[in-house]
Amino acid sequence: MKAIVLAAGKGTRLAGLTKNIPKPMLPIKGKPLLEHIISYLNNNGIIEIGINLFTMPEQIIDYFGNGSRFKVKIEYSREDELLGTAGSLLYFSDWLKGEDFLVIYGDILTNQPLAPMIEMHRDKHAFATLLLHRRQASNSYIALDQYSKIIEFIERPGEHEMERLKQLHPEGFLVNSAVQIINNIALNYIETHKCFDLPRDVYCKVLKEKDLYGYVLEGERMAIDSPERYEQACHADFIK
Repeated sequence: MKAIVLAAGKGTRLAGLTKNIPKPMLPIKGKPLLEHIISYLNNNGIIEIGINLFTMPEQIIDYFGNGSRFKVKIEYSREDELLGTAGSLLYFSDWLKGEDFLVIYGDILTNQPLAPMIEMHRDKHAFATLLLHRRQASNSYIALDQYSKIIEFIERPGEHEMERLKQLHPEGFLVNSAVQIINNIALNYIETHKCFDLPRDVYCKVLKEKDLYGYVLEGERMAIDSPERYEQACHADFIK
């Protein structure tokens, strides 16, 4: 299986940390954030990796090159404008050669084993299989049935909706972890040359007609989306 790392974001929520360096190159325990992600994929048997670029792309290409130094093969896609988490995928369609693929956001660090998630995806013949974790509040809400099929997906709930969800699930609820395995047919649901979002413009819209499944996180997971989270990552035990 091939993987696509979405690494084109501007990293604006990290304030001055990304003034002169793209977020994927932020050092964590002596290695760039993106190197940790590439090592994670490699350790899970994925060595063909696509990376989309927008912000200061030369720094990333100069460091990683074709990936051989890290025992992987890297395919790059440069964006002239940000295309979102879904729009970026179309530029890898020929490279994917009709196969299902994994997508991980470029600010996610996790030690979740991928093999059981891939097995579920294949066994269920899923349109997409999403890694999920439990949170008290988030920008997504996902409910599963007894067979791990996603039966409800609310992306970016409003203030009143969030309060309702908190009351219904005081223990926390399942949310999108930004790691997913996607059936190649999903590319047909993405419009070309537009900023398109995977959760909002694809998953939520096909939920009633396609089979989406959730795999609940068993390991550790962290999103590097604020200076505080970055500081935590620099001291997290599961990140080597």
